[in-house]
Amino acid sequence: MKTILILSLLVFFSSCDDGGKNVVVDNEQVVNDEDTGDTGDTGDTGNTGNTGNTGNTGNTGDTGNTGNTGVYECKKQCWYSPYRNPETIQNRFKESGSGEVVVTDSYTELQWTKISVLEKTWQQAIEYCENLSYGGESDWRLADSYELESLINYSKHDPASDFPEISSRYFWSSSVYVNDTDYAWGVSFNRTSFTIVANIIKTNNNIDAMCVRGTTPSDADEIGRFIKKDASAYDGIIIDMKTELEWTICFNDVPWQYGNEYCESLNFGGESDWKLPNIYQLRTLINREKSNPATNFPEFDSSGVWSSSVYVQLSDFAWRVAFNVGAVLADDKGNDFEYFCVR
Repeated sequence: MKTILILSLLVFFSSCDDGGKNVVVDNEQVVNDEDTGDTGDTGDTGNTGNTGNTGNTGNTGDTGNTGNTGVYECKKQCWYSPYRNPETIQNRFKESGSGEVVVTDSYTELQWTKISVLEKTWQQAIEYCENLSYGGESDWRLADSYELESLINYSKHDPASDFPEISSRYFWSSSVYVNDTDYAWGVSFNRTSFTIVANIIKTNNNIDAMCVRGTTPSDADEIGRFIKKDASAYDGIIIDMKTELEWTICFNDVPWQYGNEYCESLNFGGESDWKLPNIYQLRTLINREKSNPATNFPEFDSSGVWSSSVYVQLSDFAWRVAFNVGAVLADDKGNDFEYFCVR
């Protein structure tokens, strides 16, 4: 697995355009050639001087720290950012091994068991993955809701994923529903499901499970993540220091078409390239460790919010996030929900 550097507290967020890496600076070193030999006496051919030794190549310097912003430490891996749309990645999943096949996701760098286990309760799924020895590895676990949700391709159906041979069913995540610990979050890859991320009672024994290994940094500490671009403005632009996206403050409930057209024509804060966020961008605002609202976005109530992503099976429906709990579901475009504009 590629190492993801987590910088010390209050460091600048690196753009995902460069993979989230810091710049490596080479230490310059002056290289002196040896002096050539003295010229021989007149009349005699002078001996050629010894060739000088080649100077040592300068050592690579330590990874440089990025500058301080004094507001936020980025903790999420780059794959969580909307700069990388999973729908555009070719040959995303790589299989290795025979028999116990391991699937590596080039988008998240997580590794998954290709074989899923059928019809388990939540506790059975947790224990199955924790005790699993598979593909020569024993550090398997049940994926959290964000990791499992990362497998979804909203432009596809039956199943709604490019993961090899995944079934169109609900799968357990390890994430517990914060409002009722008898429930946990599940993710559906079923084309007929209007709620693709939903909370399910843990005793349900008709849910499948798939195990994962790899590291995803915690998202619990989000202090300082959202700041106003102009602190003096009452209604201003909100900058997300994690994704570097800029957002408008939430507007009133409207049908999908109105929100989409409004954002595309918006000239606000000196910027004119606003748009309604797609579902991958909108879901980055979710924090399922909270509820009412399930986000740290400022000045926000517990409403449903439209995305620009259309439901692939029914063009009259589009995806939205229910920010009272953090669920992701499709809804009739004619219904009224709130919306953000993003750039």
